[in-house]
Amino acid sequence: MLGDAEDIAYGKQQTINAMKKLDNVWIRHNKISLSTRLKLFNTYVKTVLLYNSGTWGMTKAESDDLDSFHRQQLRKIMNVKYPNIMKNDEVYDKSDDQHLSLTILNNRWRFFGHVLSLRENSPAYKSSMHYF
Repeated sequence: MLGDAEDIAYGKQQTINAMKKLDNVWIRHNKISLSTRLKLFNTYVKTVLLYNSGTWGMTKAESDDLDSFHRQQLRKIMNVKYPNIMKNDEVYDKSDDQHLSLTILNNRWRFFGHVLSLRENSPAYKSSMHYF
């Protein structure tokens, strides 16, 4: 995608599609353990959303929106539906996960480290040095 907002929106749509493909796994919450469902989510769904996230420049509002979207998916996997309530901290504790914005921040630092390890005459290295 040409812009970060478009890339994030596309990733969210692809994540929704990936979640729908695994609906039969999420529905069988009493037959498939939570740890197995979380492993499937992290492998097949979360990676779709985080694709190319090391290059995103996000505002605080976009970051909060992605965190909310991520928690919504985790609640679906844990079969938490209205009127049942689970606080945000409980969602992260039960799923043994962290805020998606922190994962994206780690991806950005990792990407920046890769750029810095390039040769000095590479275009990515030159543009980062020009920027800083």
